[in-house]
Amino acid sequence: MILKVTEEGNVAVPSDLLVAIGLQPGDQIDVEQGSESLILRPVKADSEVGGSHTGKVDLSLLGYLRDKIKPGTPPFDIQKFRSEPYDLSLRD
Repeated sequence: MILKVTEEGNVAVPSDLLVAIGLQPGDQIDVEQGSESLILRPVKADSEVGGSHTGKVDLSLLGYLRDKIKPGTPPFDIQKFRSEPYDLSLRD
């Protein structure tokens, strides 16, 4: 996916992508700079606990990927994914 940077330095993320990863208006995104990349991560808000965030990604909203997901695949748990440690060198 290619996004355009405006003269003001803003980047608009398509709403279907935001919905697919569970972001809502007012949520925050942490940006980490890699050697030649940016890593974007949703910031967990206190309101997520008991709030409207389910932590599950709606796989039906993933556009062309929805046909690639096998029937019976359990929902992706984004909260678990966010909390698991990972090796940043794999993203460079």
